Order: sequence, then structure tokens, then C-alpha cells
Amino acid sequence: MFNDLVVILDDCNKDFKIDWEYTISFDGFKKYIDENGIKKYQLILDKEGNKNEDSKTLVAARKMNIKNVIEDDSQNHIGIQIADMLAGIISKFIKMLEEDLAYKNIKEATSKKLLSKEWFSINSNQFVLYKKMYKIITQMNNSWFKSYSGIYADNLVQFLSLLNYFNRYESFQDYRETSLERHPEFYNTLVITTLEDYFSTMSFKLPINPITENDGIFYNQRGAKCYIDWTKHDFLEIPSTESGRIYNVLSVGFFGKMEQPNITVEDNNQVECYLLPLELLNWTIDCVGFSSIGSNVFPSQVKFGVINNQYYAEII
Repeated sequence: MFNDLVVILDDCNKDFKIDWEYTISFDGFKKYIDENGIKKYQLILDKEGNKNEDSKTLVAARKMNIKNVIEDDSQNHIGIQIADMLAGIISKFIKMLEEDLAYKNIKEATSKKLLSKEWFSINSNQFVLYKKMYKIITQMNNSWFKSYSGIYADNLVQFLSLLNYFNRYESFQDYRETSLERHPEFYNTLVITTLEDYFSTMSFKLPINPITENDGIFYNQRGAKCYIDWTKHDFLEIPSTESGRIYNVLSVGFFGKMEQPNITVEDNNQVECYLLPLELLNWTIDCVGFSSIGSNVFPSQVKFGVINNQYYAEII
């Protein structure tokens, strides 16, 4: 088997050209403007290639149905120059991080690889610069679709974690109180935690869609009207009997940071969102948890009632 693979690899043509695909960038851009409700804009791309032909980036933008897009020489637009500078800085950081953290041989691969301590041997001006980079790159114009990548985003996470690491220190004096030898370990812990959160989010099966507000009202994925001020919602009518009442439940969820469970039901072709008693919070958490791993139990009929002065919910 191994010899067969060697023969196949030896027969591969090494003389090939990479045909870059740019549509993913404009897919992310489109999601960003939709999330932020941007209707009027003009996208100016840096002109590449033959001046008499549309560049691949322009073709990709049109393919993704991006409106009001043109291309021009970056010398004519300070915005393009700034964007190019930021892209260059970020890409160089990512490349250097990748080179430093890459395993050079099999022996290295059997042990933990830490970022070189030289990365953390900085002066006060460099420390301030890192904190400013953190503010510009991660905090300004913050949105869900501010960054957009494919499945593999480890290098981007490593870079953002580096900025986050320096920003965690209030001052350069605080930073200096940690020994140079310990910074790589602390940074490594932060990266691992961030990557764990990132892959946990990727494994989340429920779709994430931006909410556009209109007079304090939005519509959830089931089409029910919801209020930003969720206290305006009525509670679901639950009989105080063991026999209870059966509802056609479309979904369950939360308002706030898991502060208030809610439920979307369909009744006589009307879809409504109601609040649930806090006693059913754990039941709601379990249902959302199943959905997040792809085992969605809704739509379903659910019986709600009271037994021994306790609310219950039973999926039929």
C-alpha cells in the first residue's frame, strides 16, 4: 500500500499553477453588510492584472452579486492603501507565527511546542502598539461577520489571541511583572482555550442569523414576532392541572443571556412567541443542547401542565 502511494505521488505533475478562488471573501463581505443593514455603499477593489481585463477579484464580486463594485489603482484611493497595509501586517504576523509554531521534525512533534520567548521580549512602545492593534483589528466596527474564513482558521486564531494576550495587561509595568519564560505558557493556554471555543461554535448546528431591529421588533426563524424588550411578551397559558394542555411547538430558546426561556408555538395557523416559567429553564436548556448537536426535537407536540405544584413539559 505504501509503495503504491509513493508511485502515485512520484507521478504527480509538480508543474502546476494555483488558481485562486476569491468568492469566499465576497461571501463574507455580503454577510457583513447584510448584518449591519448597509444599503448604500461603493466597493473599490485594487486593480490587478491586465488593465484591459476585469480582474479575478472583480469577477468574483460580481459572481456573488455584490453591487456598486469597481476597481482602480490603489494610488488613487487612500482607503485601499490603508486596507492593503493592514492586510500586509496581518498576513506577515500570521506567517511568522505559523513558522515559529510549526514542528520542524518528528521528534519535535512528540512534545509541546511553545511560541518563542523572543515574541514577548518587547519594550513599552511595542506594548502600546500591540494594544492599539487589538483595538483597531478586534474592537472597532465589531460584528459577527467582521472576519470570515474557511474551516481551518487556526493561524488567524493564533494571531488574534496574541493581540488579546497583550491587551489583557493594563500597563507595561503589569506585563513586566510576569517573567519572560512564563509568557509563552500563558499565551499557549489562551490559544488553546480560544481554539476550543472556536471549534465548539463551529460544531453548533443551529444557524446564526443577524437580527435587524424595527421599532424594537424582530422576527425569529419561525416567523414569530419578538420584542427586543422581552418583558412585553405574554407567558404561555399552562393549566394548573396534571392533564395539562398540548401545544404544537416549533422551537424553544432564550431571551437575554439565558435569562428567560421562551417558546414559539403554532395555533390556528398563527405563529406566536411566549415566555415560559423559569421552572422550565433546565428543560429549555436540554432542548437547545440537543438541537445544537444536530438532534432537533422540534416541531413536536408538547404537553404542559402542573404536578405537585411543579410545572412539567412532556414531548409527545
